[in-house]
Amino acid sequence: MRCEECGKGFEPKHPRGRFCSGRCRAGAWQKRREEAARARAERILTALLAQIEAAIEEARARLAGWDGASMRTAGPQTPQMPRTASPPAAQRLVRK
Repeated sequence: MRCEECGKGFEPKHPRGRFCSGRCRAGAWQKRREEAARARAERILTALLAQIEAAIEEARARLAGWDGASMRTAGPQTPQMPRTASPPAAQRLVRK
Protein backbone atom coordinates (compact mmCIF):
# COMPACT_ATOMS: atom_id res chain seq x y z
CA MET A 1 0.00 0.00 0.00
CA ARG A 2 1.18 3.59 -0.67
CA CYS A 3 1.06 6.51 1.82
CA GLU A 4 -1.47 9.16 0.75
CA GLU A 5 0.86 11.96 1.84
CA CYS A 6 4.34 11.01 0.67
CA GLY A 7 3.63 8.12 -1.69
CA LYS A 8 6.08 5.78 0.04
CA GLY A 9 5.13 2.11 0.20
CA PHE A 10 4.27 0.74 3.66
CA GLU A 11 2.39 -2.05 5.41
CA PRO A 12 -0.57 -0.58 7.34
CA LYS A 13 -1.00 -1.65 10.96
CA HIS A 14 -4.76 -1.23 10.64
CA PRO A 15 -7.03 -2.14 7.72
CA ARG A 16 -7.98 1.52 7.32
CA GLY A 17 -4.39 2.84 7.59
CA ARG A 18 -3.68 5.51 4.97
CA PHE A 19 -0.38 7.04 6.11
CA CYS A 20 3.05 5.56 6.72
CA SER A 21 3.79 7.67 9.82
CA GLY A 22 2.39 10.18 12.26
CA ARG A 23 4.29 12.94 10.46
CA CYS A 24 2.49 12.14 7.17
CA ARG A 25 -0.87 11.92 8.97
CA ALA A 26 -0.28 15.29 10.66
CA GLY A 27 0.89 16.83 7.38
CA ALA A 28 -2.27 15.69 5.60
CA TRP A 29 -4.42 17.04 8.43
CA GLN A 30 -2.62 20.41 8.26
CA LYS A 31 -3.20 20.62 4.50
CA ARG A 32 -6.92 19.90 4.98
CA ARG A 33 -7.12 22.65 7.62
CA GLU A 34 -5.34 25.15 5.37
CA GLU A 35 -7.60 24.31 2.42
CA ALA A 36 -10.70 24.70 4.59
CA ALA A 37 -9.46 28.06 5.90
CA ARG A 38 -8.71 29.23 2.36
CA ALA A 39 -12.18 28.19 1.19
CA ARG A 40 -13.80 29.95 4.18
CA ALA A 41 -11.84 33.14 3.50
CA GLU A 42 -12.83 33.02 -0.17
CA ARG A 43 -16.53 32.68 0.76
CA ILE A 44 -16.27 35.65 3.13
CA LEU A 45 -14.46 37.82 0.58
CA THR A 46 -16.98 36.91 -2.11
CA ALA A 47 -19.86 37.91 0.17
CA LEU A 48 -18.15 41.20 1.08
CA LEU A 49 -17.47 41.97 -2.57
CA ALA A 50 -21.14 41.38 -3.38
CA GLN A 51 -22.16 43.81 -0.59
CA ILE A 52 -19.71 46.43 -1.82
CA GLU A 53 -20.94 46.08 -5.40
CA ALA A 54 -24.56 46.42 -4.22
CA ALA A 55 -23.67 49.58 -2.25
CA ILE A 56 -21.93 51.07 -5.30
CA GLU A 57 -24.93 50.33 -7.52
CA GLU A 58 -27.27 51.89 -4.94
CA ALA A 59 -25.11 55.02 -4.80
CA ARG A 60 -25.03 55.22 -8.61
CA ALA A 61 -28.81 54.91 -8.75
CA ARG A 62 -29.24 57.68 -6.18
CA LEU A 63 -26.84 59.98 -8.02
CA ALA A 64 -28.12 59.22 -11.52
CA GLY A 65 -30.70 62.05 -11.55
CA TRP A 66 -28.83 64.49 -9.34
CA ASP A 67 -27.36 67.52 -11.08
CA GLY A 68 -26.30 69.48 -8.02
CA ALA A 69 -28.62 72.41 -8.77
CA SER A 70 -31.08 71.48 -6.05
CA MET A 71 -28.37 71.76 -3.40
CA ARG A 72 -27.05 75.10 -4.71
CA THR A 73 -30.45 76.83 -4.73
CA ALA A 74 -32.02 75.30 -1.63
CA GLY A 75 -29.72 77.05 0.86
CA PRO A 76 -28.65 75.55 4.17
CA GLN A 77 -30.76 72.66 5.39
CA THR A 78 -30.42 73.56 9.07
CA PRO A 79 -30.62 77.04 10.58
CA GLN A 80 -27.23 78.50 11.47
CA MET A 81 -26.62 80.16 14.84
CA PRO A 82 -25.18 83.67 14.77
CA ARG A 83 -21.42 83.71 15.32
CA THR A 84 -21.71 86.07 18.29
CA ALA A 85 -24.10 83.89 20.26
CA SER A 86 -22.71 81.10 22.38
CA PRO A 87 -24.34 77.69 22.29
CA PRO A 88 -27.16 77.10 24.81
CA ALA A 89 -25.23 74.40 26.67
CA ALA A 90 -22.30 76.79 27.17
CA GLN A 91 -24.67 79.52 28.44
CA ARG A 92 -25.92 77.21 31.20
CA LEU A 93 -22.38 76.52 32.37
CA VAL A 94 -21.48 80.18 32.74
CA ARG A 95 -22.13 81.52 36.26
CA LYS A 96 -23.40 85.02 36.68
